[in-house]
Amino acid sequence: MTGTGIQTDPYIITTAEELYAVSELGECNVYFRLGADIDFNGTPYAEKFEAIPINCCEFDGNGHCIRNIYVNSDDIVHIFIVTNNSDGTAAMIKNLRLENIELVGTSVNLFYGYSGNMTINLYNCTFLLNLTHTATDTYIYGSCCCFHNNYVTINYELSTISIKGRMRCPYPILSNGTFSRSHLCLDLDIEQGLDSYIQSMAVFDNNYMIDSYLTGSIRYHDEGEENYFQIANYLCTAQNFYMAIELAGRSEFYCDMTTDTDCFFDSELMGGAVHRQYNSSSCNKLHALTTAQCKDADYLNSIGFICAGDSP
Repeated sequence: MTGTGIQTDPYIITTAEELYAVSELGECNVYFRLGADIDFNGTPYAEKFEAIPINCCEFDGNGHCIRNIYVNSDDIVHIFIVTNNSDGTAAMIKNLRLENIELVGTSVNLFYGYSGNMTINLYNCTFLLNLTHTATDTYIYGSCCCFHNNYVTINYELSTISIKGRMRCPYPILSNGTFSRSHLCLDLDIEQGLDSYIQSMAVFDNNYMIDSYLTGSIRYHDEGEENYFQIANYLCTAQNFYMAIELAGRSEFYCDMTTDTDCFFDSELMGGAVHRQYNSSSCNKLHALTTAQCKDADYLNSIGFICAGDSP
């Protein structure tokens, strides 16, 4: 591995084996950069994957990709272990692409921390993930959401997160942190297996969504008495946020977030699902629009939704 680890001369990683040197060489003031795509096929970690350590000030993907990671376990599974910045100092991961990542486990956390108050800032990243929860218990130790456990907070900016998978877990997709100028795309099947607890699962939990959007589809396969789904709970706040997501198996959805500015959803694409919330005074700027209105920039500007500027 070349480089000295300082900002102007970061350690350059070119192999899967060198990724794990981050654990020994890393500190909260050390910089790493990918110098090539990392393909786990054909490496010793293809059959027995070990979580990649995040122990640095900055991990720059440099436009490269980490691909072909497969983990199937009857326990909690994760891709990254966050081992530094327990003092609250954020580690930056930027310009990184993950693709062909498949995780199967009782609980799935992309980032996992064992203790402390750790923060990861994702910037200009694209993560393409296939996640399967196999849990049948209502409580999974160490879980928080699909992306991290209770010891890690993720802030997203200019990033795209695409998740395809099967859920049997009441935990949210994203929880805590800021989701700014970013895109979350879901292709999920939610199956029966957790009694009424599956009703508590939300896409966003305690997030601040700014200039961002949610697309994709969510399909329910259960016999629950409740006939609603929660997009965002009351702990969320949204500015210039929109949803264009298909819902199957639910005729109502909750979006209980606080809307600081005008936000909207495509009511036609959502199958005519009725929007309701517990506290209408906090979510009073969420508009139900037709597909045509959603695509009409002049109309969106007329209702206060800002369409100018850089796209997510």
